[in-house]
This record gives sequence, structure tokens and C-alpha cells, in this order.
Amino acid sequence: MTSLDTGLRFRMQRAQNQMRAQHRHILPFFEEIEAALLRRNSEPIRGSLDRLAEALEAHFNLEDDVLFPALHGLRPESESEIGALSHDHAALLSDLEGLFESLERDGLEAFEQGLREFRSALRSHEAREEQLVGEMIGPGA
Repeated sequence: MTSLDTGLRFRMQRAQNQMRAQHRHILPFFEEIEAALLRRNSEPIRGSLDRLAEALEAHFNLEDDVLFPALHGLRPESESEIGALSHDHAALLSDLEGLFESLERDGLEAFEQGLREFRSALRSHEAREEQLVGEMIGPGA
């Protein structure tokens, strides 16, 4: 392994750690929403959804503008995987907008189901991102 390889691997490990930290940073927004749902109080949900949307948009922009181009540069053959992850970002933000609408239109029951589905889709997306970066880093990451 050359010093260039070692440097790239170190940077990718750092990027992986930052990505995981950002993924964890999003959890409190879901916890706030779920606590309000348990109390059947829709008032604080909108503010938590707003903060979640802002955090996700900033996170997705960072990945789309910085991380994904770097990953493509390191592993051009992963273009379709990276493209799919980037496409997920737009779909997830659209789904989140649908949650705002559901909260206003459909009531807490439908909103709660939509939230579960959204959270599951986001978890799946995050796992695929972390797996891709992990594969690029290789063993011992």
C-alpha cells in the first residue's frame, strides 16, 4: 500500500465517521416527533418536522456536492450506486413534504404510519451509503 493509498483510506474513514455522526444527529428529531405522537399532541410536531427537513436537506446537499463526487472519483464503477443514492435524496425530501401535508390533512394516525415508512426508508438509505463507503475503505475500517 502506498502513502497515497494510506492517505485516501484515512480520509475515507474520516468521511465515514462524519457521515455516521450526521446520521445519528437526525435521531433526536424523530424522538421529538414520536414523543409528541405519544401525547397525541400535534402542536410540536410541525416544528420538529421543520428542523428535520432542514437537517436532512443540509446533509443531503453535503453528500451530493462533496461526498458523492469524491466517491465517484475514487471508484468510477460505482456511478450507478451513487446515482441511486443521490436520487433517493430527492425522493426522501419529497416524502418528507408529504408528511407535512399528511399532518395537516389526514390526522395523527395516518401521519404516524407515514412517519414509520419514512423512517424505515431513511434507515435503509443510510445503511446503503455506509456500506458503499465501507466497501471503498476496505478491510479493517
